[in-house]
Amino acid sequence: MATPREAIEYRLRLEQNREDSNIEIVVLTSASLETLERTHSRYFTGKERLTA
Repeated sequence: MATPREAIEYRLRLEQNREDSNIEIVVLTSASLETLERTHSRYFTGKERLTA
């Protein structure tokens, strides 16, 4: 996403259509992916790695 606001709006649209309540939809922002992987490692532990 180009801006955090666009990311939040996209997340809200995804949540409206979410069929599985076990799936958490989040917006994480950081200057680097490495920082996110360190500070929010629980989102980067599986084989699946989704990016918008």
